[in-house]
Amino acid sequence: MNMMTRCPICSSSELHAFFKVRNVPVHCNSLWHDRTAAQACARGDIQLAICASCGFMTNVCFDEELTSYSQHYDNSLFFSSFYRDYAEQSAAELISRYGLYQKTIIDIGAGQGDFILLLCRTGQNWGIGFDPALDPARLADGLNEHVLFIRDNYSERYSHCKADLFCCRHVLEHIQYPRQLLSAIRHSADGNEEAALFFQVPNSHYTLSRCAIWDIIYEHCSYYTPSSMFYTFTAGGFLVQEIVEEFGGQYLSLYGLSADDPSTNEPSSSQAWPDLLSDFQNKADALIDQWNARLQEMKKESSTVVLWGAGSKGVSFLNMVEMANSISAIVDLNPRKQGHFIPGAGHAIISLNELARIDPDVVIVANPVYLNEVRQLLRQLHLDAEVMSL
Repeated sequence: MNMMTRCPICSSSELHAFFKVRNVPVHCNSLWHDRTAAQACARGDIQLAICASCGFMTNVCFDEELTSYSQHYDNSLFFSSFYRDYAEQSAAELISRYGLYQKTIIDIGAGQGDFILLLCRTGQNWGIGFDPALDPARLADGLNEHVLFIRDNYSERYSHCKADLFCCRHVLEHIQYPRQLLSAIRHSADGNEEAALFFQVPNSHYTLSRCAIWDIIYEHCSYYTPSSMFYTFTAGGFLVQEIVEEFGGQYLSLYGLSADDPSTNEPSSSQAWPDLLSDFQNKADALIDQWNARLQEMKKESSTVVLWGAGSKGVSFLNMVEMANSISAIVDLNPRKQGHFIPGAGHAIISLNELARIDPDVVIVANPVYLNEVRQLLRQLHLDAEVMSL
């Protein structure tokens, strides 16, 4: 594999590395039935670099050949009532904003159909959902006559599929050369300047400003701030209407149109990137040391510790922090993950019923946005554990 030397967005050679972590699992959300196999999963290196010209950030060590999105991949968050409420509100706002009633919607990276089915039910719309990891047996509502699911990546070969909304949530960060995807959408939307866009990605300003290193994973090869996201879409020929920070600041949501009119509402790029990046590696290393020390202390006290959340943040934490091997188990609300094992680290993923039997002393919540939901569920289980978050 050759290390990337030019920005995938603007082709500048001014890529400046600022964070490195080695030998991490390639996929955080693969389902492993066997602990030994999970521990032997494919691994890769991360070296994040920022483009001095457009602000885009990328893993220059990324090797696409290592990745494989299959039916054994599952990153659904819809088993959390907190997330479902957020998704329902997001769908309602989209429908209202663009008048999506009896319209056609393309969902790129539809997962098991949770969001596209929500949009189609709420607005009586028709949908086409694309995802290479699609499993018909796990579709959110089973087979639905209003939604056609295609187990494939969306690409130029589907540019004949027309839509009133192109929806793409938490996919763009997995794509090394995102302008190829945007070009395919651009071709499909030609002749329809009212075709709307809704794209959502992790907010890298949140990651950098809070040193949220657990958000940095191998399968995320592309990282966006409001300004670099704006640049990417305007360079792709789209009108950016608004870019909004959502979900506790962790997500960036872009609303746009396929119109040719130039965008004028560029987000401020005045964030102190040099200050955030210059010491990021040292801050990350210090954070890992702090968690090693905390877990070492818990082990000395014979505390039973569990981690809540077998998603990307949890998997990153378990693989970056050496003392995480002292954690007893990982609890997750997604029943499709329960009974499986964490990639790399090999921890068992358990259900709420199993958590009650463990009766932990400490529960570490991988994503702080879920703290209130976790505390409520622990009360329902009559568990009196100390709760903290990453």
